[in-house]
Amino acid sequence: LKDHEIFTLEQLDSVLEEVKQKSGSISTGIRKAESRMKVITGIKNAIADCQQHKAVHDKYVRIGWKTVQSVYAESYRELDAYNKAYRFLKKHGVDLNVDLEALQVEYEQLQTSHGEYTGQLAAVQEELKPLKEIHYWVSKVLASEQAEVKKKPEPKHSVTEQIQDYREESRKKDEQHRQEKKQNMEL
Repeated sequence: LKDHEIFTLEQLDSVLEEVKQKSGSISTGIRKAESRMKVITGIKNAIADCQQHKAVHDKYVRIGWKTVQSVYAESYRELDAYNKAYRFLKKHGVDLNVDLEALQVEYEQLQTSHGEYTGQLAAVQEELKPLKEIHYWVSKVLASEQAEVKKKPEPKHSVTEQIQDYREESRKKDEQHRQEKKQNMEL
């Protein structure tokens, strides 16, 4: 607490919030790097599948008759693998002529940044853990009016109860509407 110059519960809460935000931003960076690395791996695999099954696909394209094409497509599962890989590439805006070396360089950069983020996150979590423990025990010791008041969430209702509540509300609205109509007619 002395390192952070924390002397009140409010200061502890604000420091905790700052550290949590820092942790959240680092976690976001990690998730972005992981998702891009996953996409790059998928692109590499899709290109390999397309190159491996290109001969089967080229033969399929050269067939002129629809019935012969459908029979050919049913007999060769490699065509499905090619089409799946090709759709993946199109989804990510890449074609078969993509520069694999540039993707590899990007992947390596993402790996290094992922490692840096992981190290930063570990350091922040080491800082966060004792602060959370202190906050927990301080809130246990303090009286309930001094401690942070946490609002309890409303209990969840079952679907049948929700339907009954909706029916009751609609009946009340209908009844109000009828009464208003009746009053308007009397005027």
